[in-house]
Amino acid sequence: MIVLKDLAHDWLLFSELLRNALLGLAAFFGLWLAWKRVTAANRQSEAALKQSEIALTQSELARRVHVSELFNKAVEQLVH
Repeated sequence: MIVLKDLAHDWLLFSELLRNALLGLAAFFGLWLAWKRVTAANRQSEAALKQSEIALTQSELARRVHVSELFNKAVEQLVH
């Protein structure tokens, strides 16, 4: 009878140890997934920021071209 109690107690301790080890492994896996997601989101936001900076530069250049065209048309009208 004592042997069965010891065996049951040992099995209980082993199952708790195994459960805790697996929970720790799952926690590390969850942290790794979260880190991957954060780094992917960071890369995506940096790409979006760079794209918006390029769009701003292009719109500034388009504005300058438009102003130059208006100036050239005004000068042409003065010449003729």
